[in-house]
Amino acid sequence: MVVENAYRPRRTCLSVPGSNPKMIEKAKNLPADEVFLDLEDAVAPDAKAEARTQVAVALAEPGWADQLRGVRVNDWTTPWTYADVIEVVEGAGAAALAPVLSGQVELHPERANVIVLSGGNVDIGLLATIAGRQETVQGRRLRLVTKVSDRPGNLARLLATIAEAKANLITVEHVREWAQLDVHETGIELTLETRGKEHAEAVRDALRRAGYEANDT
Repeated sequence: MVVENAYRPRRTCLSVPGSNPKMIEKAKNLPADEVFLDLEDAVAPDAKAEARTQVAVALAEPGWADQLRGVRVNDWTTPWTYADVIEVVEGAGAAALAPVLSGQVELHPERANVIVLSGGNVDIGLLATIAGRQETVQGRRLRLVTKVSDRPGNLARLLATIAEAKANLITVEHVREWAQLDVHETGIELTLETRGKEHAEAVRDALRRAGYEANDT
């Protein structure tokens, strides 16, 4: 029998802290329409990484009843969201694949069959924003503003200093309306890719040694 999509009511939704393995195990057989494992309010900041791993493992484990299962991730403005989405989806991928491999779901013999791994209702643009924010938090993306004399060749010398520091240039923008500028100066806003926080600090130091201001934006 081929399984068709059908509406599933959510009359009772049970929230379970992702940091509590005993409660997760107990929730597997409770008569709720949906069980969602909470990584946000129910989990302390210093327990979020461990809870994320526990949730991914629990979703891939057998023993669940017929409930719908979901995960509540942290707000996208926090430093935890990106890892919530990526690690839980990757780690729980076996949950979607296991019924197929065990024969519990019959694949359509004549059509393409797709197993969906979804990060929830996070759209692509929002996920890109989350990824960019996470790179900034981890020091792999550095945004600086500096200024140079508005003469030919000065921007090239600034970029050469950045290249010598082994940073990758993502964007560069002239900022001529900056209030701190002299009439013969131009502001330069830079977005750089670095290897981490130590490398980012080394890039700042290299710019300062070369005589440039290096202010984070």
